[in-house]
Amino acid sequence: TLQAPAAGENTAAKALDDPYFDNWDDDDFDSYSNEDIADPLEPWNRFWYGFNDILWRQYAQPVWQTYELITPKEFRQGVSNFFDNIAFPVRFINCLLQGKPLEAGVEFQRFIMNTTLGFGGLMNPGASSKPLWCDEPDVVGFGQTLGRWGVGDGFYIVWPIIGPSTARESVGLLGDFATNPMSYATLFWENRISNTALALRTNHSIGEGLESYNSMIK
Repeated sequence: TLQAPAAGENTAAKALDDPYFDNWDDDDFDSYSNEDIADPLEPWNRFWYGFNDILWRQYAQPVWQTYELITPKEFRQGVSNFFDNIAFPVRFINCLLQGKPLEAGVEFQRFIMNTTLGFGGLMNPGASSKPLWCDEPDVVGFGQTLGRWGVGDGFYIVWPIIGPSTARESVGLLGDFATNPMSYATLFWENRISNTALALRTNHSIGEGLESYNSMIK
C-alpha cells in the first residue's frame, strides 16, 4: 500500500527518484538528482498525495479498465494518436524557443504527414520517418524550455489530480495549456461533439497517468 512519508522525511528528495514525478519533468531532471528541492508546502503535499492515491486507485483505474473492456485496442491507439498529433503546437513552439529549428521542422513534417496520410491524426505514419538532419526531437513542453533557459526547479508541490510537480513545471503547464488547440476547440464545437471529445481526452489522460502511477507503486 502506498503511504505518505513519515514525519521528518524529505518528501521532495524522495520524488527525485520517483518515475511518476519524472513524468512531469524534462529529460534534464537527472542533473538535479543530487540536489534537494525545497518542500515548504509539506502539509499541502501530504494531503493531496493521499487524495490522489484514493482518486487514482479507486476511481480512475476502474474507469480506465471499463474503457479498455468496451473499446478495441486499435480505437484507443487512434485516440491517443489524435490527441498527440493535435498537441503539435506545444512541441513545435518549444523547439523554437529552445533554439532547435531542425527539430521543429521534424515536428512540422510529422504533423502534416499524420494529419493528411494519417486521416486527421488517427494514424501515425510520421513515427516511421526518422529525421536525417538532426537528432530525434525530445522537446515536450514549456517546463522543459524554462529549464533549458536556466530556470531552477523551485519548490516541490503536489497538485490535485495532476500529481507531483515543481514550481517551474507548474508554470510550464500553463504554457502547455495555452498552446494546445484542444484547450480551445471545445469552445467552437457543438455540445455533443464537445462532450464526446472531452470524454475521450479524459480517458486518454487517465490511461497515460495510470501507466506512470502504477509503475511508481509497484
